[in-house]
Amino acid sequence: MGKNRILISLDLGTDKTTVLVGDFDDTGELNIIGFGESKTEGIEKGLIVKPNNVIDSIRKAISDAETTSGVSISSAIVNISNAHIEFENISEFLTYGTNQKEIDDTDISTLTQKISEKLQKEQNQIIHIIPKRFILDDIDEVIDPRGFLASKIQGEFHVILSKINTFANLKKVIENSGISVIDFVYNPIASSSSVLYPEEK
Repeated sequence: MGKNRILISLDLGTDKTTVLVGDFDDTGELNIIGFGESKTEGIEKGLIVKPNNVIDSIRKAISDAETTSGVSISSAIVNISNAHIEFENISEFLTYGTNQKEIDDTDISTLTQKISEKLQKEQNQIIHIIPKRFILDDIDEVIDPRGFLASKIQGEFHVILSKINTFANLKKVIENSGISVIDFVYNPIASSSSVLYPEEK
């Protein structure tokens, strides 16, 4: 069981704290090999009010997951809930003058980077930037613009974010429990990724 095949998920809820340990097999399928759960103390309405109690809850769930899986846990992907989250729909565009350009990944990355820079100036921590649709010149409702020729591309994105202070405090509490945060994932997205086929997501 190679270390790079292991995936740890930490779900810090108002009522319970859950840790899942998964192992990717040779076909790429994720199998759950360990589970830990504890009653969450120190969180009210999704917000941390007693950090030390939250740390104890995390450590208890981690300990149980280590026992059931036989895996030593030092880092995890953290699922976050609505209490920490805000949503915005944002548009950005790029123009290429009178010339048409074949749209590629670089153009989409530039659009998302412009959105990221704008929101970070407003003291936001971005969790996900999700493309909704693109408009290429006079062509509306393009889902995947790559490979199209256009002199202008406009992207509409659904952005999931958190205020920097709220996000930083959550991360600090988790790290103080001895767990390094690999990434944060919004709960509904984590759930859909685990149960839907790619064309359904």
